[in-house]
Amino acid sequence: MAKRNRIQARLLVDGSNFLGRASGYRLGPAEDRERLVRRLADYARRHPGQRVVLWFDGDRASMETIAGVEVRFVGPRDADASILDYLAELSDPERTQARLVTDDRKLSSHAKRLRVPVASVGWLHHRLPEPGAGKSDPGVSPDEIKEWLDYFGANDSPRGRVQ
Repeated sequence: MAKRNRIQARLLVDGSNFLGRASGYRLGPAEDRERLVRRLADYARRHPGQRVVLWFDGDRASMETIAGVEVRFVGPRDADASILDYLAELSDPERTQARLVTDDRKLSSHAKRLRVPVASVGWLHHRLPEPGAGKSDPGVSPDEIKEWLDYFGANDSPRGRVQ
């Protein structure tokens, strides 16, 4: 049987641009960067098929994965140039499964030339769950939970009954 290569969807976020443009965020404070990472981590949990990559300008280059979010500080290099290099390294099919979030016109224009879909900061801001929202939400409907509990016999005891 032939193995099918599945292309992973990517959400690529121009973090400095997001912080400078989204209401309720400021570009400088580390707390705002951390809050964005937490909100993106909640988003990543709700969209397990997407790889979330977040770029920031910074003094030292580093990359770490925090709760499913790949956070990249690009060092003395410009984050926009790093994002474009990353996009250029993707295959054509991978680019069509990526989405870049930025309000930077120049970066958007270059990404679109590479056939990468671009979304605004507002688009993402409205889709990010509030910090901690839905932690107990398994992402399934009450009917699906009841069916699962019935199947595994959890509804046989009074404590396990779903209302």
